Amino acid sequence: MLLFIIGIAVAITTLVSAKLESSQRHLFQLSSYTSDTAPQKKLVYSRTYIPTGSRIEEKQIELKETSDLESFDDVQTELADVVGRTVKHAIPSQAQIRKIDLE
Repeated sequence: MLLFIIGIAVAITTLVSAKLESSQRHLFQLSSYTSDTAPQKKLVYSRTYIPTGSRIEEKQIELKETSDLESFDDVQTELADVVGRTVKHAIPSQAQIRKIDLE
């Protein structure tokens, strides 16, 4: 019975060690993929605070190059898609303009 318990303990220790090693390798790979090496794309950002219910003017927004890691999935990529649209939620200065923010 003691040999059985020792065998199970060795097996569990081996499995846990392998899982930890795998996790450490994965973490190392993620840390080497930083925002400096991530692909860049141009996104629409607010230049100034845009209050709720107002129409967006071209002087209030700009395109900025940003890494994919720092962007939302629904962020706008074209100025023409944003100009003249009404804001559903207040947008702070220097924030990405998202589809959820627009009516």
